[in-house]
Amino acid sequence: KRISEAYVVLSDAQKRAVYDKHGDQGLEFMNNDMAAPVIDQVGLTLLLQAGAVMLFFTAACALAATSSVASKLDGKLTSWSWATALWGLWLWEAAGMFVVVTYVGLVVNSLINDGENSRANLRHFAVPCVIALYFTFTVLFGINLDHHSMKWIVVVIPLLAAEFFVILASHRSVIPREVRQALLINGLTTIADYAVPCLVAARMVGLFVRPAFAVLAALRADQATHMSWMAVALPLIFGALASFGQSWVIMNLNVDNGRATNKDRVNGLIGALFTASLILYTAIAGALRIDGYISWKWATCLAAVFAVETGMLVSAVILLFVAAHLKHRNSQFEQFRETAATDSPREGAYNQA
Repeated sequence: KRISEAYVVLSDAQKRAVYDKHGDQGLEFMNNDMAAPVIDQVGLTLLLQAGAVMLFFTAACALAATSSVASKLDGKLTSWSWATALWGLWLWEAAGMFVVVTYVGLVVNSLINDGENSRANLRHFAVPCVIALYFTFTVLFGINLDHHSMKWIVVVIPLLAAEFFVILASHRSVIPREVRQALLINGLTTIADYAVPCLVAARMVGLFVRPAFAVLAALRADQATHMSWMAVALPLIFGALASFGQSWVIMNLNVDNGRATNKDRVNGLIGALFTASLILYTAIAGALRIDGYISWKWATCLAAVFAVETGMLVSAVILLFVAAHLKHRNSQFEQFRETAATDSPREGAYNQA
């Protein structure tokens, strides 16, 4: 298996160059088609640093928006309009448009410079469309909360269009990369009979969770249906359960194929269970609060969201330290390579490294 993996890398000049410079981390990012054209031009370390900064900014904006919304719902910001309460989302989406413009510029540059060898494709150009549609939805959402001038099913149309682009861009990942790699390296005999159908079903549920919830919530808000909000939240509940099931299958596959240890499996499953629990808590608490079964403050109902956003802030800081460590390590490796290139007795040590 290890020989097969090595052959896949060494027989591809581009993958070999990335591995020589960035190691396994570079290959992991390169396997992501959406990131490959950017890595080729800016490098893995700079991409990690930019990603960490964007993650921190996203978490900070989300935390600000969630705090404002919870305070508005709890009656503490009565002087604010809903458009003002969503200021964190406006700020994030404005920054997102700037990042997307830069991203598209790098993709276009990749197409111009690499031509037929470029890994850019039409999926990369779906990103600005998705961000623009999300921004349109947020604007309409805030306006309608303040003025009730439109049907909610009209408000969610940009969101549904954005999710349509996401589904189109994600069609290749219905079968996860872990399964595709196992099939490529070891053949079908290494895949458990239940794995592929379970993973495909989980991915399909994940892709349609948000559109289904948006449609049900819009119909309920428009009084087109009188179902309880707990019924409206069912797509979110199914999505959380499907996500945990997918993680369970993938971790078992990684252990079976030697790509992870039992300790990795336990840690991964604990993380997946924690994430699913946060989603379930938010969906169920919010539905019960709207239906009037509980009288909790909205800040309490959204406690799991606050926890996730705080975790994102911490993760962003950790990622910045990781990027700094990679930059330092790459600098040391470059110095060693320059020394080895001019010092023939050390060529053996260089090749080994």
